Amino acid sequence: AHPPVKTRVPRPPRDKHTRAYKQFMASVPPAYENWRDDQTYDVAAIGKMSPEERKKVFDLLTGRDITWREVVALAAIPTPEASAAVDEALKHHLSIDARLAAAEAMHQQGRMADLEPFLARQIRKLYEPRNGLRRALLMAERHPSETIKQALLWASWNQTDCAPECAKLLLALTGVAQEPFEPDVKQTLEKL
Repeated sequence: AHPPVKTRVPRPPRDKHTRAYKQFMASVPPAYENWRDDQTYDVAAIGKMSPEERKKVFDLLTGRDITWREVVALAAIPTPEASAAVDEALKHHLSIDARLAAAEAMHQQGRMADLEPFLARQIRKLYEPRNGLRRALLMAERHPSETIKQALLWASWNQTDCAPECAKLLLALTGVAQEPFEPDVKQTLEKL
């Protein structure tokens, strides 16, 4: 009689990813799903990942259509490749929102010293609210120079769907009127 053979039960493979990587990946909707307006990547998790995981995230982000969400996440990856991808988003020909997110990230990183001329050009290009109006107005509020006020005036006059919101901010920045607006101001804004 032979002694009983001990068989080794293999352990299941250990998950090699950090908790931060898992958190980030949990924030990524499948490609077939649309983003909700308030939904973004878990950008805070990027700083806690290993370099290998950041490389995987970089590949994932650059493999998708670049929107402001990808730009913000790429800006959190401290590599020359990620910086180059943000720089490339500054030239995105279809998305004002992506260009503004890239400019804001580059400015915060000290790689775009003079943000205002770029912001003013983008404000003048606004034509529909879903393509960067909110970000443009927030940035304009933080940089209320004469250049920005002139761009808001131009956008107010331009008769796009963005004109009323640009006019409201211009009125507030110049001190002419504050919300809630008087009835005659509201009536004028509605005509834009």
